[in-house]
Amino acid sequence: MTLNMIFVNSTGLPDDQVFITFQDPGNTLLATHSGGKAVSRGFVVDKKTKVKTYDMMTESLNLTTIGTGGLDLENAQGPVVFISYQAKQATEGFDMDADLSGPEQPSYIGPSGANHLKAYQPFEITCIKGETGGQGNLTNINYFGAPISIESFNGGASGTSLEARGYYKKTATGTDKLTSKLAELTTGKDSALATITYKGKTLRAIGPSSYGVGTNPYPTFDAYLDWVYSQKKLVTKIQNSNAFNTTENPSDKNNKPLNTNYNYELDFVATVAADRTITLTGDIKTTIIKFGESAKAGKIYKGAVVTISPTKPAGQTNAATFDNTIYGQADPLKSGKGSTSFNKVWDDLKADMKAQNLFSNLHDVPGDDPTTYQTTQSLAVGEITTGLLGGFVGSEVVYTGGTGAFETYNGKAYKDVPSAAWWHATSVPAPSVLQPTDEYYSGYSKVIFDATDNEVYSIPFSDRFGQGPLMQTQLYDNQVVDTWVVTLGKPVFML
Repeated sequence: MTLNMIFVNSTGLPDDQVFITFQDPGNTLLATHSGGKAVSRGFVVDKKTKVKTYDMMTESLNLTTIGTGGLDLENAQGPVVFISYQAKQATEGFDMDADLSGPEQPSYIGPSGANHLKAYQPFEITCIKGETGGQGNLTNINYFGAPISIESFNGGASGTSLEARGYYKKTATGTDKLTSKLAELTTGKDSALATITYKGKTLRAIGPSSYGVGTNPYPTFDAYLDWVYSQKKLVTKIQNSNAFNTTENPSDKNNKPLNTNYNYELDFVATVAADRTITLTGDIKTTIIKFGESAKAGKIYKGAVVTISPTKPAGQTNAATFDNTIYGQADPLKSGKGSTSFNKVWDDLKADMKAQNLFSNLHDVPGDDPTTYQTTQSLAVGEITTGLLGGFVGSEVVYTGGTGAFETYNGKAYKDVPSAAWWHATSVPAPSVLQPTDEYYSGYSKVIFDATDNEVYSIPFSDRFGQGPLMQTQLYDNQVVDTWVVTLGKPVFML
């Protein structure tokens, strides 16, 4: 199953000045163009061991070289696709290279990083050979440099349209609208940090989730959290779950699978203190399903506590780290080391995960907590921070569109509905709809949400918002996805 990726150039630049590059650290990409030419990458060979070390970025190919037939992807295991833009005319002294190929990923915020002073915009894609569950998405979590839209088809670009994501009615227009709206979000001494410029031209607007420890030019959440504290009886129900399979041997001598599924369900309430500390308190319930058997209730971790604070522990965190934790939906100093802390009940969970053989993961880093444990912590932090970024916390707007188990919440205010129900309505309201009298949400998220109808990632957990940005790359509604048409809009530096 091959995915044909066709590019429509609406940038205002000629085809030979618009480039495609894949960030593919795993070296798994199998892609061809122009009648079977492979997308390649550079490499170096160790003189002693003769081992090849491949570049992280593939060669940068312009649209003229790729041709009207586009790229044929046979295998793509999570690469980031970068569109980059050249400026040869040197208009007003402006001249810029677009080659992103090489051993390093482009640095969108760090001035010392590779390709920092080039213009580019990414999207993400997975379509693994032999599988059918691949997905991709458009993202503006970290920055915005140019709009992109994607439409998928069965039967080629003139066949049956399946899905579409993009800006302003699913087209790649609106660069000037987005840029002007994003520029309005920051003021004061730190506002210059919100854009990257080169020779007087803006290359990209930096999103608020991109800032690590230190200054963030976007508004703080002080007013929102002070208001939540002033509502003395306001608590937010945080409920969601995730599941993992053990990494036991896949089968015994009779070819019977042995893996066991562990589902961890969070049942917390979140409150805000006078110093704006957010505390989640409750239980983590376990459901165990051994292969071929019925589900059974497992251990309940009672009294689990998560704290996200601008003041605690003293000397370890501060208001800037706290705001960056909310915007980034993760602690920039790593979970449990900055504004986030977890009580000893979480230590019990980690020990049990290890005993249940839930530690092993290809992405685990020696010395770090295992991915399964980090994911469960992130689920808790992500639920409450998504609620703040999207304006759900404390919203008086009436919840509608709940289906199945969530239908019973229809007619109640969002502030009285568990977080899991927020994501299971037939339509998820925009932040400004949930908070019509106060701007209690992320302004950056609102701009992207409104410009795309939530079809582009604006926060790390945008996929919580109903259908959200994800779209299929291999199979949709039992139809083969054989074509993506990717429409490229005008980059910011051309305004």
